[in-house]
Amino acid sequence: MTEEKTFVHDEALRLAAEQFIRDHKLTQGQFTGRLAGSFSTTRVAKYLNLDKPGNRPEPDAPRVEAAIRAYMRHIARGAELNAKLFDNSLSTRMAGVLRQIRRTGDIGLIHGDGGEGKTSSAILFCRDNPDTIMVTARHPYACSDWAIMQMVFAEFCASVAEKWDGRGCKWSWLELQLRGTQRLLLFDDAELMHLSAFRWAFSLHDATGIPMGFIGNDEVITKITAADSSGKMVSRIGIKHHAFLEDDEAVCAQKLIEQFAPGADELLEPVQARMLRA
Repeated sequence: MTEEKTFVHDEALRLAAEQFIRDHKLTQGQFTGRLAGSFSTTRVAKYLNLDKPGNRPEPDAPRVEAAIRAYMRHIARGAELNAKLFDNSLSTRMAGVLRQIRRTGDIGLIHGDGGEGKTSSAILFCRDNPDTIMVTARHPYACSDWAIMQMVFAEFCASVAEKWDGRGCKWSWLELQLRGTQRLLLFDDAELMHLSAFRWAFSLHDATGIPMGFIGNDEVITKITAADSSGKMVSRIGIKHHAFLEDDEAVCAQKLIEQFAPGADELLEPVQARMLRA
């Protein structure tokens, strides 16, 4: 008879989560609300109390721990991003569109000129919404349906405790895991994706109902339209948004000064004066 392994929690992770809750003055309910997956505050609290004598892990403790680990990983990435990226007019509008896509469960398309900051805006959104899954078709070998499928699978598995056991079809398993979760799935640099990858994404949306967004340069529209003689794919895109950066240099300058030179009033004063004149 095989002896069942007892779950042993990651104490370093538990301590990090407790410290994060204290540092950000969160309730355990607020912290639970930031985790990917459907957990009650009680379940998360029981995990956080596993250091107390006599407390035993609940059956779903591995899932809770995986969700906390994924969130803390996003937070760590966010800390690194704070030194490189900051919100601007484009990222603010894109965040609103992505929230709308998530609320409606639609397939959305965000397009615009290259170099405007669409990718940076998507990364900032993922930092603040860690249950988002984002993959990028940036390289020639990462544009086919197979490559995109593999990336989505890997990103999903990195954020949950459940792992494919190797039996059956892993794509069916992925669909089952995503179904009804309302996790937002983003495809960046979508203009590079092969049409087979778009078709798989649409099929995944049919099977799971999760919200989905394509982010790319303007040619993504031409690419889909040219191969979509029936109009079925284009008609599936419920939300379209043209992304562009407004003339907000003064606002950007203020944010950079506040971020990298806090307290430098002599730098802020001329910037704020320009903003008042605008």
